[in-house]
Amino acid sequence: MEQPGTEKPAPNTRHWREVWQLPLLVLAGLMLVGGVGYLVSKKPKVDVEGTLARAEEMMGEDKFGETLDYLNANVLPHLSRSDVTPEMQAKFHQLVARSLYLEQQRRGLDVAANHTNVVSEYRDAEKLGAALSPNDEYYIADTLAMLGQLDEAIESMRKVEGIKPAQRFSLYRRLIEASLRNRGAVAVSAELLAAMLSEPEIPREDRLWATARQAELFIDHDKPGEAITRLLRSLPRLGVTSSEGLGELYMLLGEAYLATGATADAAKQAERAAELMNPSSNDYARVLVMQARVEEAMGGDEASHERARDRYAEVISRYGGSGAVLDARRGLAESEAALGNTKEAIEAYTELVSELNEGRSTREVTREGVTGSLLGRFNERYAAGEMEDALHYVRLAESMYKGDDTPPDVLRAIGDASMALGQEKLPPEDADGVRTLIDDSAVLADVQRNLMDAGAAYRDHAARVVLSSNEDYAKSLWSSGVAYDLAGDRESAISAFREFVDGFPSDPRQPEAKFRLARAHQSRGELEQAGALYRELIDAGSASGEARSGPWSDASFVPLAETLLMDNDPANDATAEQLLNNVVDGKVGGQGTTRFREALLLLGSHYHDAGNHAAAIQRLTEFTQRFSDSPRLAVARYKLADSLRNSALAIDEDLRQRANSGAEARELQAARRDRLTRALHLFGQVRTTLEEKPVAKRSALEELCLRNSYFYMGDCAFDLGQYDPKMFDQAVVHYESAKDRYKGEPASMVAMIQVVHVYLKQGDVARATTANARARAFYESLPETVWDDPSLPIARRDWERWLDATATLNRQASAGGEEGQ
Repeated sequence: MEQPGTEKPAPNTRHWREVWQLPLLVLAGLMLVGGVGYLVSKKPKVDVEGTLARAEEMMGEDKFGETLDYLNANVLPHLSRSDVTPEMQAKFHQLVARSLYLEQQRRGLDVAANHTNVVSEYRDAEKLGAALSPNDEYYIADTLAMLGQLDEAIESMRKVEGIKPAQRFSLYRRLIEASLRNRGAVAVSAELLAAMLSEPEIPREDRLWATARQAELFIDHDKPGEAITRLLRSLPRLGVTSSEGLGELYMLLGEAYLATGATADAAKQAERAAELMNPSSNDYARVLVMQARVEEAMGGDEASHERARDRYAEVISRYGGSGAVLDARRGLAESEAALGNTKEAIEAYTELVSELNEGRSTREVTREGVTGSLLGRFNERYAAGEMEDALHYVRLAESMYKGDDTPPDVLRAIGDASMALGQEKLPPEDADGVRTLIDDSAVLADVQRNLMDAGAAYRDHAARVVLSSNEDYAKSLWSSGVAYDLAGDRESAISAFREFVDGFPSDPRQPEAKFRLARAHQSRGELEQAGALYRELIDAGSASGEARSGPWSDASFVPLAETLLMDNDPANDATAEQLLNNVVDGKVGGQGTTRFREALLLLGSHYHDAGNHAAAIQRLTEFTQRFSDSPRLAVARYKLADSLRNSALAIDEDLRQRANSGAEARELQAARRDRLTRALHLFGQVRTTLEEKPVAKRSALEELCLRNSYFYMGDCAFDLGQYDPKMFDQAVVHYESAKDRYKGEPASMVAMIQVVHVYLKQGDVARATTANARARAFYESLPETVWDDPSLPIARRDWERWLDATATLNRQASAGGEEGQ
């Protein structure tokens, strides 16, 4: 019998004839039936009764395989004949069952299909009235045990009478082994072991075996004290005649003592066991493993772990064919971990898991036990902040399972470690409450992968515990939504948060879940859904105060305004403005909150986009003065500068329409000059700030602000030339700088046009003509569609200026030509 803890040999490659299956016999019968009529008409009928008698004689000669072939060839084709009696048919099935069972035993095979056919053939024989012998009953019970059908096997065993004692105790062993493999059959195992040990004629060898299995059963099911009591009672009786075979019992006694914490007694029994064993045996290797465990338990210090590690390594190197190697690998992995040698521990665990995945196991090294050990290592590394190592351990545990088989604790651990790793490299939120971009693509991919893994693990965990723990289900569902949200997978985040909102209406996180759900919808452009959720939060806050929605009601004002401004419906813009003004005016939280910053910038930006220059200047000036630490300061300054520039343009248009030169006009001119001067300065600040920022970290909006700042600096300087002619020279410098910075781009057309106009203002017709020729050549080199881009810093006013400049140059050229004639 294979000792507990030993490796099972790899299955031998078998010839097809080693596996007999009833369907093949039936098929052979059908094939032969086609020829039976021919044979019957040409040859004498086969004597079925005599043939069966001959088959029984062959069985007595131990020719079991030949008997099967003989029955198949000489009886099966004739079973349906009218002269073949039920008794003959019963005898046929009984002989097939016997020969199939005995041939398997002779060859040492354990083929489930053959076991099934043995039982089936016996059942057919019984239906036809066959009288089963004690040996037949034994064969049935033994076969059922091999199939793992314990209840049927035990029932059959009760029918067995008159068999040899060796067969009876062999059947006990078979049933006990089958029940021990079935971890849910503890009571059955205990009952069978008690029955076997109570047999008055039990041989000493079988008593030793049963006593050992009984002790293992108690130890494995947290009853080491009971194991100690039974072993102490049994050892004196078993050792009276001989000490042979007692080594395993002393080893188990030591194991039981170790389980109770009695390490000194455990060490003493392990030493006794070693004295009674052959040093080359598998059981001796098990003793070495136990001594290593005792060493660790007694010492607990670094030196003890090192000595234990060396013992485990010795077992692995010297006892390669022993099942104790698995126990040693687990011990080695755990001792390396205790010594802080994480790399070596992971390597040892990897080897251990690999062997388990190949189907090897022992009493102490099971998939469930190693999972618990790996989760222990995970908890240690997680608490130490070593997330990569923590994840490695728990991924090893996961690799032992498939699909829905993975334990919930493993899924939760994967989620926790992956989430921590993702957040570890996730940039913090800036002063405006906005998370900065990750400019390294490899880091970004790593962060997203970890967060997506976390989301999936949490989602799977939630699904696994939905029926067993509402609290854990809610916790993991929430964590899943957060992980997906951070990873940028809005669809999955929406799914998780929607399920949370619908499933946990009384959870205190309900308002935050709705807010996160709204933000996810908003980021996907699903403005109606987002707006409805924001309104719900605001209404709840207004109706019941802090107790219901708390900060999430206040936090909804700005994003609701954003959704209203983004929906291309001017009719609700006034509502958005009111929401933002409520925040800016201090009606929703104080001025030191992040939402105040957001509201002030959004309100100023909205006024800028709507052409409300005065309101934009007021709000954006306040923002730039209050929040000089804002990462969005450059964009705010750009919009403020652009509002000042556009306000100056509006004043200029107003002056041209009024055509007056009184005090009011002088005030307007002063205001225009001031705004152009401020705009020029601000555009310069924007250009400097953004040029210093790495290209990879500049957003698309910042790139647009930078480009336009180059050109608008020229425009402001040009318009200021009305008050100071020296500014025309600065305008040329700015335009040339813009043209060189964006050489070849359609935007540079603005600079080329404006340079022509500047030279005309300065009276330099020759340079204006040359510049105009360059501008025309560049214009003609571009397709007409490029001017459809609304982001280009070129307006109708600029085209009009170019046409005016071209007309002026043409007149100058015509006048010069007439003078030359």
